[in-house]
Amino acid sequence: MTFKCKMCGGDIQIIKGTNTGKCLYCKSVMTLPNTDNEKILNLYNRASELRQSNEFDKAQGLYESILSLDNTQIEAKWGILLCKYGVEYVDDPNTGKKIPTCHKASHESILATEEYKYIINKAYGDTLKLYKNEAKEINRLQKEILTISENEKPYDIFICYKETDEKNGGRTKDSVLAQEIYNELTKLNYNVFFSRITLEDKIGSEYEPYIFSALNSAKIMLVVGTSKNNMNSPWVKNEWNRYIDIIKKDQTKTLIPCFYGMSASDLPDEFSLLQGQDLNKIGAIQDLVRGITKLLPKNSQNKQISDDLLSQVKEILKEEEAEKKRQAELEKAGIPVKIYKDKCPKYYIVINLMISLFIAAFYIILISQRFFVSNILSTSSQLINNVILVFGITAILYLVAFILGITNRKNQKISKYIYILNMIMFIIFSVYIYNKYNLIFSKAIIGVYLGTILLLFLKSKWEIKTIVQKVPKSYAEEIQKYNEAEKQKLEKTKPTKIIVYIVGALLALFLIISAIIIKPDEILNQRNENMDQIQIINNYINIRQKPSNKSERIGQAKEGQYYTVLETINCSKEVKCPNFSGAWYKIQYTNDITGYIYSGGNYEYISYIPKNANN
Repeated sequence: MTFKCKMCGGDIQIIKGTNTGKCLYCKSVMTLPNTDNEKILNLYNRASELRQSNEFDKAQGLYESILSLDNTQIEAKWGILLCKYGVEYVDDPNTGKKIPTCHKASHESILATEEYKYIINKAYGDTLKLYKNEAKEINRLQKEILTISENEKPYDIFICYKETDEKNGGRTKDSVLAQEIYNELTKLNYNVFFSRITLEDKIGSEYEPYIFSALNSAKIMLVVGTSKNNMNSPWVKNEWNRYIDIIKKDQTKTLIPCFYGMSASDLPDEFSLLQGQDLNKIGAIQDLVRGITKLLPKNSQNKQISDDLLSQVKEILKEEEAEKKRQAELEKAGIPVKIYKDKCPKYYIVINLMISLFIAAFYIILISQRFFVSNILSTSSQLINNVILVFGITAILYLVAFILGITNRKNQKISKYIYILNMIMFIIFSVYIYNKYNLIFSKAIIGVYLGTILLLFLKSKWEIKTIVQKVPKSYAEEIQKYNEAEKQKLEKTKPTKIIVYIVGALLALFLIISAIIIKPDEILNQRNENMDQIQIINNYINIRQKPSNKSERIGQAKEGQYYTVLETINCSKEVKCPNFSGAWYKIQYTNDITGYIYSGGNYEYISYIPKNANN
């Protein structure tokens, strides 16, 4: 036996280990009957078909038949609830999923019904969760319907009829007759619910709140029909059946069957004790209207007063609506508010840019001097990688610091810290090069130091830039107060003091004097009287890894530099030399690197200086 989806009618795939299943067509997950009785399952599927056709009363009867066969069927209890509240599952236009909509609203919450209390006491696991979720959603819909209906004006008369002919899709004769009655009643100032007109600006899913309100407020219901089938069609029966339930609680209400082209014996059984109106007779509509005036008298004078009062109220509401609209437009358009922001002076940007370009120029000089260290032509790849890494990081940091320095005064402080960081990185790296490779920075580094110090001490009095911006009226005043407070903070910023420039100038002067006097290039490779040394007397000489002119060159020694001699190797058959009269000198090239220099004959490039020798 195949279970049918209670939302769309598709086949259900059972989820193992649970009393739930998933529709293969609409993908909805739902509860299932807990039975293998084929007769009961057939009743379930038939009841589901009827409910999906909005024949809720017939479907409810089948669910009650299931309970008479097996009173433990929780799903049958749930089916009865769906019928009582006229639940139909429709497609959600946003998600495409099936969602419930109600066609039979009630003042009683679904959560308070005996059926629901029984269900939550007996169900468990995923089944219980599904029941609770669906009941919660139906209860939410009920509240929405009741909220809307409470704001509706009360009706005097409710006209119930079949609007559309399924065969040709046009209007039914019932609809035409109902509108004739509607026209006559409205002439007498009755407030009549006639769905063709009353609901013409609503969509189908929005009908229920207005139908519910009209059913509960109307004193008279007219059921207009030209055939028993039309009077028993699902939507028509849904309305008059609900009105009969209301009459049971309120005997002041009246239901009048109005039939045409049929006899009183053809009316639904529920109307057998009611006095009907035969519309086949000449003047029947006038007779009907006269009878209604007796049941529901209408005072024309009071109506006129009521209409005048209603007109005044409408005018007031119209004015209020216009005022709300005007306020909404003002809110949307906004009102101008001054916003104060930092503005970096142009002179500061120009000076900052010029100093940054000054630093960049010295970077280029350092690169042109072979990775900005002196006395080196080629060296290890590790040194080259380290130099490139440090240079790249500091260059990026300089660019970031420049951009931050001109955005606002808070970021300007951050830029100062970045300049300090760059200075520290250069100093640490210069010490590293000196200790590791016995090398020093060229004098071009002084330009980088000088430019960085100038940037450190360069400050400006930031200006205040005023921007006019439209903001919503509701919080414009609050924003304006905040902006005024911000302006006061900005105005309290102290201007740059001349002492800052003086200190910066003194530091720059100190660096320049130090560069001239100390001469950093002379720090390395000076004379050491306690060691045997050689002094380079040629422009430069290559340093080899081994005592051979075919050996790999590891660097260059430049004129005037001193190197400690570790070993002297005279030329022989084993040790090849350009001239046999010379010798290879093993020297300490850097702290951890040794190499060989040749001198002799036509290649006399050095001067040998023994220890304790006078210069």
